[in-house]
Amino acid sequence: MEISSEVETRYASLKSKDKAMADRAFDRLAEHGPALRMPHARPLGGGLCELRFTCEGTARRVTYYVDVQQRIITLTTFRKQRQNERRELAVPGRPCAPASRQETPMANLTLDELQAKYPPEDREEYDRAYAAATLAGQLAELVYTLRTRAGLTQTELARRMGTTQSSIARIEGGGSLPTLDMLARLAHATSTPLRLAAPGITGVDLGGAA
Repeated sequence: MEISSEVETRYASLKSKDKAMADRAFDRLAEHGPALRMPHARPLGGGLCELRFTCEGTARRVTYYVDVQQRIITLTTFRKQRQNERRELAVPGRPCAPASRQETPMANLTLDELQAKYPPEDREEYDRAYAAATLAGQLAELVYTLRTRAGLTQTELARRMGTTQSSIARIEGGGSLPTLDMLARLAHATSTPLRLAAPGITGVDLGGAA
């Protein structure tokens, strides 16, 4: 995985907690490669994709593509705001996926080099945030999978759960952790049986279909 100068510049400015959230997203992309899909990544067309995660308290996007050698090449990064992805990608002078997958633009450094060059200032805070981002990502996948399997939009799921569309979007974006009450409402809203389990504790049914 290779990091563009624009992504490097943004990464270098992050505090330990936000660096952990970015690293978890990058590590997930490096692990799954082209197979990574929603809610963590999605294709934009023309070979261009976007990595989706929460950082600095807001939804962030990193555009990338996979070259002919299966290398992941990052391009741009920007904060997600309503309906702004197309505008960001259309800014003159910003890099985009090459017309030919053989044409690989010069990358700045690899992911390993990036993480070694800009280590977190507070390792304990970083480790806590990385673990939290891992859990948030797993729950984001759960909510997204149950919602789409039930054929519901975020707005429709929110209505059934008695919450807001923005709340569902934050959970699916890894920006917040659902409470047990919200998971129970998710189970009922999607008619899916959910069970909470932990070492030494009998599974707790959160509701849903029998």
